[in-house]
Amino acid sequence: MGSHPLVKEQIKPDDVIPQDTADKWERMTQIASERLFEKRKRIMAAVGTRPYQGLPVSEAELLSRYSQVRKDPQALLQILQENAKFKPDGRVLVPKALIESMKKMEKQIREGE
Repeated sequence: MGSHPLVKEQIKPDDVIPQDTADKWERMTQIASERLFEKRKRIMAAVGTRPYQGLPVSEAELLSRYSQVRKDPQALLQILQENAKFKPDGRVLVPKALIESMKKMEKQIREGE
């Protein structure tokens, strides 16, 4: 039985382990963050959108809830506060997905009236 010849592989810069301790830690955190980001993307793709407290909701039920919330300024304010991100310079950022879904439901309600 003959042995297989060893194939010399090209070493990529990402495969080289840094010699300096600080560089090693930096490389480990970089690899960990890349792996976590990829894992998060796979999870988000598997789960899909979860619009209401992490639970799947039908379009009709979501429209019904929005109809109630749009009549209550305090409830609408609470939804915006829970989803908004406040920047140090005073800007307020609201997810585009929330705004788009609110516009879509508002259009459905107005067309139905």
